[in-house]
Amino acid sequence: MFNKELISIIIPVYNVEAYLKQCVESVLKQQYKNIQIILVDDGSTDGCGELCDMFQKEDDRIEVIHQRNKGLSVARNRGLDAAKGKYIAFIDSDDYVAESFISGLYKILIQYDAQIACCNYICSKKDINFPRKNKSGVRILSSRMMLKEWHGKYKKVETVVWNKLYRKELFSAGNEIIRFPEGRNHEDVCVTHRLVARSTKTVITEQKLYFYRKRKDSIVGRRITAKEIDDIIYAHQVRLEFFEKISEYAYNRLLVGAQKYRMLYYIRAKGKPELEVQCGRLAKLYKQDQSAVITSSQCTICEKLIFKIFGVFLNMCRG
Repeated sequence: MFNKELISIIIPVYNVEAYLKQCVESVLKQQYKNIQIILVDDGSTDGCGELCDMFQKEDDRIEVIHQRNKGLSVARNRGLDAAKGKYIAFIDSDDYVAESFISGLYKILIQYDAQIACCNYICSKKDINFPRKNKSGVRILSSRMMLKEWHGKYKKVETVVWNKLYRKELFSAGNEIIRFPEGRNHEDVCVTHRLVARSTKTVITEQKLYFYRKRKDSIVGRRITAKEIDDIIYAHQVRLEFFEKISEYAYNRLLVGAQKYRMLYYIRAKGKPELEVQCGRLAKLYKQDQSAVITSSQCTICEKLIFKIFGVFLNMCRG
């Protein structure tokens, strides 16, 4: 059963020279050997481009795509277009994976006849070894169950794309091809629920097989900008529109979460002239959904109090 079907691993690369070698080496050490490794150099200005070419010379499973800097979504989409495998995995180039990352996910995906296999992960600023005795519990969920619980029990592992193994057909089933929204950050938020909706079954293992590196200069760690706010607003609106049609329970939970982001981003942006337009958008959306959020069964008493106080604050502010 193992090592027969080709699995494509897509790794977007941009200015991560300090981490790239560790990432690629962790992939080359995979117990599952029949892999296509696609390194998409997204116009790196450090030594990443040269490193990618060097890796390609050392292992014929590696393919390199060089492109002008167009962003993470475009890089992932280029990787999808070049993928030859029946299965797809994504790894961020500043992260690394356990030797059993692919084999562990592939095993449960095949065993339970699922379309998506998902693992737990380690999140840290410093390198950490994967536990020798890894938990092995498995949860099996239908698409309906997974979507109903969205941002509930499985919040830690559901939204991101990089801790999963997908059947490639999910990206192109039916009349609609799923791709990441180009030019946007928080692209995972726009895509993962759509893939789950196409999956009849998702299987989740408690094993920690992926290391996610927290960096101040990463997309989620850098200084707030107008684009950052616009992208998070866009991502939440896309997801809310999707869940409003299929799960009132999940929609209400996500609406409460979106309201928290609006509040926090408004606080961070307030007083910055270059973010005045974004503050206005955040305030408008916050006031628009205030009543629905406060009366939602997914909103705790403490959250309701905080939301009400912040609503009063907004009414006292201009815009």
